[in-house]
Amino acid sequence: MVDLKYPPPPEFFKPECRNDYDVSVEMKSVWAVELDLAQELLRVCKKHNLKMFADFGTLLGAARHKGFIPWDDDMDFSMLREDYEKMCRIAPYEFKHPYFFQYSNSGKEFINGHAKLRNSMTTGIVKDEMKRNLNYNQGIFIDILPIDNVSDNEFVGFVQIRLAHFFWFIMLCFAYFSSRYFESDSFWRIPKKIVHILFNRPFRLLQLGTYKLWMFFCKLYSSEKTKNVAGMSFPNVVKKQLRADYEQDVMADFEFTKLPIMRNHDRVLTNWFGDWRVPKMAKNDHGEVLFDANVPYTKYLSPNNEEMN
Repeated sequence: MVDLKYPPPPEFFKPECRNDYDVSVEMKSVWAVELDLAQELLRVCKKHNLKMFADFGTLLGAARHKGFIPWDDDMDFSMLREDYEKMCRIAPYEFKHPYFFQYSNSGKEFINGHAKLRNSMTTGIVKDEMKRNLNYNQGIFIDILPIDNVSDNEFVGFVQIRLAHFFWFIMLCFAYFSSRYFESDSFWRIPKKIVHILFNRPFRLLQLGTYKLWMFFCKLYSSEKTKNVAGMSFPNVVKKQLRADYEQDVMADFEFTKLPIMRNHDRVLTNWFGDWRVPKMAKNDHGEVLFDANVPYTKYLSPNNEEMN
């Protein structure tokens, strides 16, 4: 597989059965790349005194399995908005090839509201995006999500979150027919193509505008230290959490290394999953991914896209 800066011990790659779920050598190779990315992210955070936390499924894996959830294939980390923004500023100077820090301030092509750290010598393409004309790095990745302040007023906070979710959804609708347009194999291929030809430019402008409105409501209270926070840049899993839980960390065992988690992670996990101690197999949010820890993503894409960063 690809050379790693933080290689795992050889025994890590052995296939095994965890919670009655078979983990293959191939998945162990993907995990190894993601753990390498996590260690590089942690290095930069320590250097610049930034707090990062394993979150969502990765936090659940750390607390319940001391490693990956057996059926999980990615890693999620979160940072309070102020630390996240600083990370975005310093990333171009800190992450060197094959590491690639990917984020957007405009929503022109990479329309996610969160960042990804990728290994450019590998492949991690969400299969739903295989037919899309996406001109950006698609190596194996870990997600880095900003956690935003939510108004302390219950009603205003509710409206803030709902408006952020609304503009995220509208932005995706415009993006679908503009820069992220892709061919359909169904009857709808022809009308989609007509819409794309006629309205690509205005839809693209509307995509950029609604992206900015989405970010506006995410960052609305960035200058305040509110009681509650939420990951509004990842709207399909928004839940309010206490800001205090994202200010204190502890190091937890995770596979062959350690990762930072919230000191009061039980409260965070209970809010996310309810009775989180009982394993329940669930699908991830990004869908099926084409993973290859041995081959760069450019090899899977058309010749016209081989110059992607």
